[in-house]
Amino acid sequence: MEEIIAGVTRTYSHDTRIVIYSVSSLGVTTLKSWSDDILANLEHWPQEYDSYLVVYDLSDHGVSLPFLVLTGYNIYNPGITSAGQKRLDALLQARPGLMLKLALVLSPSLSGDMALNRGRQPATAQSQVECQVYFDQAAAVTWLEQFIPT
Repeated sequence: MEEIIAGVTRTYSHDTRIVIYSVSSLGVTTLKSWSDDILANLEHWPQEYDSYLVVYDLSDHGVSLPFLVLTGYNIYNPGITSAGQKRLDALLQARPGLMLKLALVLSPSLSGDMALNRGRQPATAQSQVECQVYFDQAAAVTWLEQFIPT
């Protein structure tokens, strides 16, 4: 486990095929640093991998609602920020064979419910991106496992 910035850690699972970001607190600086790390990781993602499988675990108490607000209700944006989304769009355009599978893990509490109901789909129509929402990290990882070649 590596701490990206206070409040965000990154862990690799399944021989580094699945990236798990766990968030315990959020602010504007945290969001930007997290977005920068996501994009740096994607930019160095091995060319032989055709999928980038990632979990954003926002299930800690008090995280889902700030995420909803700080992302401008765009919780399905894998780049997290608008600048991150632009970088992501350019990266996916440069690697048309790369699929990005994002599993969001929200709290089953009121804030997670609000994020799920008020969150909007990203403005981009990236056919290379698929997002699913879960209330349990294990279920999110199970969904991503199907995209790991055997």
